[in-house]
Amino acid sequence: MLGRLDMDSVTATVKEKLRHILGLRDPLTADLELETVGLSSLTVIQLLAELEDAFDLIFEGRELRFENFATVRLIADTVALKLSAAHGAH
Repeated sequence: MLGRLDMDSVTATVKEKLRHILGLRDPLTADLELETVGLSSLTVIQLLAELEDAFDLIFEGRELRFENFATVRLIADTVALKLSAAHGAH
């Protein structure tokens, strides 16, 4: 699993991408339901592209379910798991 500093970095990047995509000025909390601030299936697709570029990874299969993008924490956890798996494969 990623260390605390790396997880903080992942979470910060997720928040930054979300704030940009959703046009938000206010900070995001880890457990805020993102649908309440405008996250939709279209913005999830944009977020996926941004996160894939930022972290050099590809989301696939069950990871693409909308509910996996309900909160910052869920998104950051998914990214961290993928990064850990990718680093473990090398």
